[in-house]
Amino acid sequence: MGSSDAKKPSTLENFHIQSTKIGFKYNCYYVSLPWNEEKLKSVPANHQVSLSVLNRVSKKLTEQGLYEDYCQVFLDQGKEGIIERIVVVPSDFNKYVSIPHRPVIKQDLQCTTKIKPVFNCSLRTGGKPSLNDCAYSGVNMYTDMLELLLRFWMDRYVLLADIRKAFLMIRLNDERDKNRFCFFLRLGDELICFRYNTLIFGFVSSPFILSYMVRYHVEKYPPGPCREMLLGHFYVDNLVKTHNSAEVLMQLYLEAVSVMGEGGFSLRNCSSNNEVLAKRMVQDNTLSFHGSDTEKVLGYLYNPSSDKMRVSSCIEGRSVSSKRDILSVNSSVFDPLGLMLPVTIKGRILLSKLWKLKVSWDQPVPPDIMVDWEKLYKDLVRIGELEFDRYSVASDSSATLIVFCDASNLAYGIAVYLHQHGEARLIFAKARVVPSVKRTLPTFELLAVYLCMKHISVLVKILPLEVLSSVIIAVDAQVVLSWVLSDNVHTKCQFTRNRLKDVKAMVKNLSDKGLTVKFKYVKTDDNPADFVTREEDCFQDNPPSKEDLIESLGCRDEFLNRFKRLWYEQYLLSLRELSQDLYQSDFENMIKLGDVVLIKKPMKPRTYWSLGRVVNLTSGSDSLVRSALIRRSDGSTQEHSLKNLCPLELSITHSHQASNDGEGNSLSSGTSRDRETFRSRPVS
Repeated sequence: MGSSDAKKPSTLENFHIQSTKIGFKYNCYYVSLPWNEEKLKSVPANHQVSLSVLNRVSKKLTEQGLYEDYCQVFLDQGKEGIIERIVVVPSDFNKYVSIPHRPVIKQDLQCTTKIKPVFNCSLRTGGKPSLNDCAYSGVNMYTDMLELLLRFWMDRYVLLADIRKAFLMIRLNDERDKNRFCFFLRLGDELICFRYNTLIFGFVSSPFILSYMVRYHVEKYPPGPCREMLLGHFYVDNLVKTHNSAEVLMQLYLEAVSVMGEGGFSLRNCSSNNEVLAKRMVQDNTLSFHGSDTEKVLGYLYNPSSDKMRVSSCIEGRSVSSKRDILSVNSSVFDPLGLMLPVTIKGRILLSKLWKLKVSWDQPVPPDIMVDWEKLYKDLVRIGELEFDRYSVASDSSATLIVFCDASNLAYGIAVYLHQHGEARLIFAKARVVPSVKRTLPTFELLAVYLCMKHISVLVKILPLEVLSSVIIAVDAQVVLSWVLSDNVHTKCQFTRNRLKDVKAMVKNLSDKGLTVKFKYVKTDDNPADFVTREEDCFQDNPPSKEDLIESLGCRDEFLNRFKRLWYEQYLLSLRELSQDLYQSDFENMIKLGDVVLIKKPMKPRTYWSLGRVVNLTSGSDSLVRSALIRRSDGSTQEHSLKNLCPLELSITHSHQASNDGEGNSLSSGTSRDRETFRSRPVS
């Protein structure tokens, strides 16, 4: 109330105001930076710190033999007008803001720029604010990375590209902005001062301004497929697009190169799994050339020739002795899709144990945990060997989403499969280590369902409703199924009630959109999500070959197909019906000879009710069953009204079919080889 902050424009509004100063000349966009002018007055010059950092960086790079390469990057930028030399006498250093810089060195074959300067615009000295403290950071205008990766599973053909020197292509309007992006460089014995005429790496507003300017430029063009692609398929400067038509993708590529080029944004490092499109990229000199068969796609390695992808893992040879080391190595595996989650979650579980033991960051890891880490490290090194077919989802055919949920006292998670054209493919997995707050195992199982529903909302946004016919959520905890499927849940835990309320609200939201959501029961031994939450080794003691591991992934699809068929025959579960009395008008289809039932005792809780088996049924004059003769465990028999009986069987409407699929294959059995292979697979 009455706060001055309430009257300040938002970040986006502030830049919209600045957009009146956006100019376009010499095939480049010029902008004014969005500053907090009051704070900006307090930013110091920082020339002493910048010189000190330069001396340290130049000495280290000289020892590595890389200083000349580092300087060459700046000299090349000077030739393009990205930076310019300025003459500043030491007495005038205070009139400019100097920024320390350091190199980022990348050895990846896919990286065209092996050494790149990054500027520390977050430097604070003497309690004064940094440049980043005084700039508007902007809003996130990028398409979500997970959404782009999930789209990458779709359609036959791929188009990849990125913007050449994206940040450096946007120029600065104002002299005062340029004077805040100054830095020192030592060439030989000469100390030279430069300043940037463009955005820089390390400035907090750069990603937002780049996204804003790309959108600002693209929106000048009429609506169409190319405009839609450029607005919705960029992540920072990376373009990722798939399509079922090679001709359409060719047209999109040609238009994109033209449209982006007219704004000074050159598309380069282009790639495609379509030979015709790749040849055109060679003609246009935009095809990626780096000596590697794979391209980097939002952190994953993708081979256009084989149309397969794998996780990028470069951890071999790294020594580990502390909690900090374990965190560093485990975090170096970038896997937002969760393809290697059965391996990586175990590193997070180990870190959780170290936190509980109150082991400090640099303290040696206890021997027992070190033994577990050494086993896990072998798995982490090997995960880069496994490949996955990229093309897993056809956007022009209907599909069913099958989500397995599971939890343990260590972690809870989900495994998401897409069933289409008679095949099931893993497209996403997610897991979390259980919180330190003590809760029951059913509560963790419920959290897995809650996690499932949150991510289904994302998947539904990506997959059109005409493609996604239904969603099946498989849970191996019957108590959680009873909570989710019952209208009235009696639990004292407010946390549980709140999560149930959230789950049911999300289910209703999906139902309102016309999507059918079904909850099913699955045995623990048949639940792929169990591989995420248990503590067993992901690989066998005698490591299988790469071919065996890939074959085991195919076994996963075979099991999923069988799950799909058998659910409709053996695992149809409706706890809502089971919570009602057995006395119904179509009762002859509800109970059969041989059923195991509970005999109700109105004055006692359910745990004290007796078990019995139906040995005879008695019908009334209307031919409806009215009572049943029950045999107890002691051999005695007694007639009971159906109102006093409660069923135990989960599929009583199917006349107690044998748990076979019609071919003599039990859902829980399979051949011994199949089950052993399925258990040994690294990804579920």
